[in-house]
Amino acid sequence: MDIVEGLRKVIQELLVPELRVLQTEVRELSMRFEQMQKQTNERFEQMQEQMDRRFNLVFKEFHSLREALGEISAKLDLSARVSRIEGAQEEIKRELDRLFERKPLSI
Repeated sequence: MDIVEGLRKVIQELLVPELRVLQTEVRELSMRFEQMQKQTNERFEQMQEQMDRRFNLVFKEFHSLREALGEISAKLDLSARVSRIEGAQEEIKRELDRLFERKPLSI
């Protein structure tokens, strides 16, 4: 048993300090990883907020453009209506001219 116990003691003397060093390194790496993860999450949240602000600006601009397009569309429709009215006026004038040309005025 002395040989086994001696071997065990030697292994413990060699391995236990190394294991403790490794445990310390693992803890440090774990802490670094957690810090990096926290920084990454914060950066992601900042980017998300920035994207939300940009999206809202773009959305507002699209809304403004949509309103402007509606106004332009209404004006174009108004222009078409005016053209139809002017065409009808021309037709009435031609008809009136034709009617007055046929009937001589009696004085």
